[in-house]
Amino acid sequence: MGIIDPRLMAVIDPVCKMEIDEMAAKFKSEYKGEKYHFCSLSCKKNSMKIQKNILNFIQEENNENCRC
Repeated sequence: MGIIDPRLMAVIDPVCKMEIDEMAAKFKSEYKGEKYHFCSLSCKKNSMKIQKNILNFIQEENNENCRC
């Protein structure tokens, strides 16, 4: 990707850990009020898969521990 202008706001892609310019990031997502920026559509899709897997795991754990 190239060197980021230090005057710009840099953010980290949560999937690949690449530093990207917040304003130039084409792929963004918001989850529970937190904004995420991605370097590519692939990283955004991977992030969505990871979130879904985590939520499914938590739901399964809660169902197994349920004393209803």
